[in-house]
Amino acid sequence: MYGTTRMAQEIKHVTLDKFDTESFYPDSDLWYGYSVWDNNPTITTIPATPTVKMAATAVTSAPFSLTTQPAAPGEMLQLVVTGTAVYGTIGITGVNQFNQAATETVVAYAGAGTYYSANIYSAVNATAVTITGLTGGSLAINGIFGTKWVFKIGTATLNTLAFGIFSGTDSAVYPYGFVDSADLEMDASKDIKLICKCTSQDMIPLGNRATTLLSSSRMPTLGQPFDMPTVGWQSLIYIDSLSGTAFTTAYNDLQTIKIAVPTGWKPTYTATNSQLYSRAYQDGSMIKVKFDALVDFTDLIQYELWRQNVKQLIGVKFINQQTGYIGNTSGTLNYKSWQITMPTKYEMFERDRSKEKVEAKISGICEYEPTLGYAALLTIINQAAPNYALT
Repeated sequence: MYGTTRMAQEIKHVTLDKFDTESFYPDSDLWYGYSVWDNNPTITTIPATPTVKMAATAVTSAPFSLTTQPAAPGEMLQLVVTGTAVYGTIGITGVNQFNQAATETVVAYAGAGTYYSANIYSAVNATAVTITGLTGGSLAINGIFGTKWVFKIGTATLNTLAFGIFSGTDSAVYPYGFVDSADLEMDASKDIKLICKCTSQDMIPLGNRATTLLSSSRMPTLGQPFDMPTVGWQSLIYIDSLSGTAFTTAYNDLQTIKIAVPTGWKPTYTATNSQLYSRAYQDGSMIKVKFDALVDFTDLIQYELWRQNVKQLIGVKFINQQTGYIGNTSGTLNYKSWQITMPTKYEMFERDRSKEKVEAKISGICEYEPTLGYAALLTIINQAAPNYALT
């Protein structure tokens, strides 16, 4: 007798058990909002009404100069094309916010529409806005300091992802994937990290699969981002009553926090003569926002609120005031930031008296709050373009 007489392939189940970021970038990590929180955020520009840099002018007058230069420290250019359905391009040459020469070509693929520069410009050269195509159209140029994104958990669905990964040996794409769970970890003495587990429909190697030596990437070359990372000490914590205003009362005793979000995604395999899952659904009962924290235990206020099972508004804000300043709007200084608002009850409050400095381990879970219309809220201010590419 022998236990194995035939071996057959069943379904493919491709996982990325470690999809982490070693540092936390306010611009580059925007995918987290769309794939973990909400695929339909509320998006507004900063300022809400972009400032005019050049009024609408017929493209036949190109090349153009701006009538008003970008405000300090630099602005993203909003390019509004009207009056044409003809494909074209808009070339821009100037100086970025780091006083480096910058040039780019923005593709107006649909003719009329609103497009944005990839660079943040502190100045645009004279007659340095050029046009190809866009026959019969006009161009207006405005400036914005950045973009505000508001994502809600509890009211929306999520985007799937396609991953392209070079491992150091092989290159592969992972199509129709999703984030199973995502942990945002902050330690005041370390970097902030995103730690994710993901599932994908398949893993497709790129290049000649018969090659014995693999050492170079077959993925597109990516430049270094201008975005600067935000680290643990650049954090602020607030705790307010549910009837109060979030981010009002500072709480200065938190040392670490991990915000965990399981997304509830479930792959579904149907009879399509394929090993791959053909659908994925979210199980609402599995979607949660939980946190674990370590605090310097200095008083009984939060302990008593845990004992009484009181729901509060906990606000966590990551703000880079060192290198993240993006501009002044009517006296308000704007910085790149991520802030998370959580209507929360504590599940555990465990004091550790074994050391001279008493600490407490706290865990909590967000509850959907009808008066607010969400279970948790993520608000991002960054310099990613409002027409953030989703394809």
